[in-house]
Amino acid sequence: MSNGYYDELSKMNHRDKLVHMKKDSKGEYVRMTPELLEKLKQPGVLEDALKKVRMGQSEVLAKAIRKKILTVDEYVSQYKGKYINKPNGGDTFIEYMGVVMHFKEMKNEKKCEEAVFVTQHDNILADREALKDRFGVKIISVEEMIDLEIPG
Repeated sequence: MSNGYYDELSKMNHRDKLVHMKKDSKGEYVRMTPELLEKLKQPGVLEDALKKVRMGQSEVLAKAIRKKILTVDEYVSQYKGKYINKPNGGDTFIEYMGVVMHFKEMKNEKKCEEAVFVTQHDNILADREALKDRFGVKIISVEEMIDLEIPG
């Protein structure tokens, strides 16, 4: 893509970016075809996609509560609404819970010794030490992830 396209994207709000770009097979962002772009602009299409994401997050939270990783009272009093992503309304804490549960399963199966949750959410980064102490999964920023030296 040309720099002009990135300049154009930088001026758009998050919703407009969602309907103007997608990842290709190499993981690079490319312009969407006019046909797909028109389909996504239809009333309710993006809203339906976000609703499905939120339903998935509800299932993750319910599973975390069933597995006794946290209680309903703890979630409501300490975490609910504290880590919401402004662009899409998703809950970064629930994404973190998904990683916590997966890590616990992998650790129980002796397949994993450590996990890291990568985020750009300022509030969860500010609370990362308390969350790691409580749930056992380290939280780092994208910048910190880039600086990690991965063995192998």
